Amino acid sequence: MIGLAHDPSELSYASLNFAIKLTAKGVAEVRENNAYAGETAYAAGDVFRISVENREVKYYQNGKLFFTSLNKAADTLFAKAVLVHLGARASHVVIVSGK
Repeated sequence: MIGLAHDPSELSYASLNFAIKLTAKGVAEVRENNAYAGETAYAAGDVFRISVENREVKYYQNGKLFFTSLNKAADTLFAKAVLVHLGARASHVVIVSGK
C-alpha cells in the first residue's frame, strides 16, 4: 500500500489515511484509515496518483479520476509506503506541494 498519512512515525499499513492497495487479482483498492472505500481494475504499467485539492482527496489512474474521498485531508500529510510482500516495490514516486 502506498499513500498519504497524518502521522509519519507509525509504520503499519493501518496508519495510511489515504492509500491505494494493489492486489494480485488486478484490483487497485482505495483504502482510507484501512477501510475499503472503492476500487478499479489495473494492469502492469498503470500510473496512480493521490491528489489533495482544496482538502478534497482524489484518486487518479493514468490521469483519469476514478474516486473522490468523502473524507477531508488535514493540512499536513506525509507520503508513506508499506510493502508487505517479498519483492514488493514502489517506483517513480513524486511528491509535489502547491504551497
